[in-house]
Amino acid sequence: MRNSLIILLLIMLVSSCQSFRAFRSGVVIEITADSLMKSVNENEIDYKYLSLKFDADIKIGDSENSIKGSLRICKDSAIWLSITPLMGIEMVRLQFTPDSVWLLERFSKQFLKTDYDFFLKAYNLRIDYKTIQAILSNSTFVYPIDSTENYFSGFHTDGNPAHYQMYSHTKREIKKMRPRNPEIKTQYFRITNEKSKIDSVSLSDLLQDSHIRIKYADFQTVEEVGILPTVFDFQIANQEEISTFRVRYRSIKSKKSLRFPFRFSSKYKPFRQ
Repeated sequence: MRNSLIILLLIMLVSSCQSFRAFRSGVVIEITADSLMKSVNENEIDYKYLSLKFDADIKIGDSENSIKGSLRICKDSAIWLSITPLMGIEMVRLQFTPDSVWLLERFSKQFLKTDYDFFLKAYNLRIDYKTIQAILSNSTFVYPIDSTENYFSGFHTDGNPAHYQMYSHTKREIKKMRPRNPEIKTQYFRITNEKSKIDSVSLSDLLQDSHIRIKYADFQTVEEVGILPTVFDFQIANQEEISTFRVRYRSIKSKKSLRFPFRFSSKYKPFRQ
């Protein structure tokens, strides 16, 4: 009997090492990366149009500023951003569509039309419209953007009673792969156990020594939308510079429709890069 009990305990120990067991309501359950992603996706917010107002503290290199702004999203179509310094006059207007990025700089009367290679050239990070929309709406996304549909199936999972963790590579895998394939790109999610909401994301390009890190906090239930973080810290860095943004949403509303104005006069000249 004693030997049988020892064998049973050993089997349970080995099984627990092979797949992550999540704690929920005092019950241990096994969960795969695909199942975890399904739970997160089922708890994503439901919207067509979102209107948000925010305050933000920005640090780019040694420069620090506080701003206010308005953000509008038409799901899968457009993201519109108006940035206003504390004096109340619009300084910058941005618009993202699935295939373009527009920037309007009011003080210098310049505009920029580009695509998402802009982020690759500036930060060595290949992101697209879906990535930006997912970050703003606390949703899942794949990185690199050309990853396959079953991308998350290969992720590792572990955690504790408060959080799950999902990550594309272990430290041992990175150490083993790096000599043969230095162009390793990694992705990490931390997910709350209680609400299945993402509260931390990290993207890294190890060859270029660049990364994006996001931490979400102060989750609130928004009427007709769902649960959203009202605070997030965003850091983007490369070998030359670190930029950090702390954003606090003052207002989040679901709308039946929204305007995305982006007209400008002939006085505006192409941005001098």
